[in-house]
Amino acid sequence: MTDWGKGTDVLEPLAVVRDLPLGLWSGRRDRTHLAGVGCYVMFVGYPRSGHSIIGSMLNAHPNVVAGHRVRVLRYAAAGFGREAILGMSMVADRRFERMGRIGSKRYDYRVPGQWQGRFSELMVVGDTNVTNRFVQRRPELLARLRNVLGIPVKLVHVVRNPFDNIATMSMRNRLTLTEAADSYFDLCDGATGIRTLVADDEWLDLRHEDVIGDAPTALAGLCAFLGVPAPPDYLADCDAIIYRKAHNSRHEVDWHPDVRASVEKRMGAYPFLAGYAFDDAPDDAGGAGGAGSAGSNGAAVDATEAPLPTN
Repeated sequence: MTDWGKGTDVLEPLAVVRDLPLGLWSGRRDRTHLAGVGCYVMFVGYPRSGHSIIGSMLNAHPNVVAGHRVRVLRYAAAGFGREAILGMSMVADRRFERMGRIGSKRYDYRVPGQWQGRFSELMVVGDTNVTNRFVQRRPELLARLRNVLGIPVKLVHVVRNPFDNIATMSMRNRLTLTEAADSYFDLCDGATGIRTLVADDEWLDLRHEDVIGDAPTALAGLCAFLGVPAPPDYLADCDAIIYRKAHNSRHEVDWHPDVRASVEKRMGAYPFLAGYAFDDAPDDAGGAGGAGSAGSNGAAVDATEAPLPTN
């Protein structure tokens, strides 16, 4: 029986079957552009670590289409081929474009003036959805996806101060802080395991705080990791949407000293959490979100641009 990676949703297999002809249609329509794709990008992360806005900024790059919440491994599990998998990544991006790039909680993921919903020369396709739970259950799917696509699959591991992650998980999921911490460190174990499945040049640790503090430098590193250029106007426009007001959710809950000490001790087992502490400077772990104004992405498309076709 296929593990679809969506808990008890019995409709998931039907949704995947429904998507096959759509993915094939999209893949064939964009076949010429997709032929030049050099890698597929995916995210590994934690609740409220900023991977969604990072994925949206990546999607604004002229050489990248990173579909919003494709959940691509379910298609690998279902046996989709290269054309249908890449096609569904394009479909997901078109769907999010039609939604105005407004996500859950009404977050605005637009990058005015850049390439969301269109591209120049397509070099990278991807999925902004985090993969932790699915890969933990089905680790062989990464290799299957790589083999089916015939290109490297690169993973961006987005981390943030664990105390903020745990506090948010506790509040949103109605968990005690101890329960939320257990869930968080389970995700850390999953990330550690996933890291062993990919080569060194297929994994990037990216700190949320680095993006908030210096988005152009962080994004330039992300572009280099994916093998695409980092145009100055792209970096500047992405930097302009970063929301730098501090939002330390760790301060919105009451921490028992024993729970706080336990979290600090458990953090030591994960090198990628080195340097984090409960008492970080108040403005080093802000939130990320889109700007409130509409962009110019709807301007006329000239001959050098390849718009994503609409259904």
